[in-house]
Amino acid sequence: MKKYKTMQELFRNAKRWTKGAYSRSSNHHQCRVDGRSAVSFCLYGGLDLIHSGDHIQAEMAIHKAISKLYPEFSCNIVEFNDAKTITIKDIQKVVKLANV
Repeated sequence: MKKYKTMQELFRNAKRWTKGAYSRSSNHHQCRVDGRSAVSFCLYGGLDLIHSGDHIQAEMAIHKAISKLYPEFSCNIVEFNDAKTITIKDIQKVVKLANV
């Protein structure tokens, strides 16, 4: 898989986003974020993929962006990602505002 430098780059392609798992294979099975078969990621999985060593600052930026854009989610990244109403466009708005 291509090495992405930012979450904005990763989620530019809607096929790289998923719900209900941190990451999925091309067969839509759950897999490890750092596994060779991983092709799509939830917002938190993308955070772990891009900022694997130290993602505290990026995570805080995402929390702030969610709180600002979608205050009903109270900064819960997983709940936000998996909500029925959330689409890739929402994910893209969050990572853009968070600048991650």
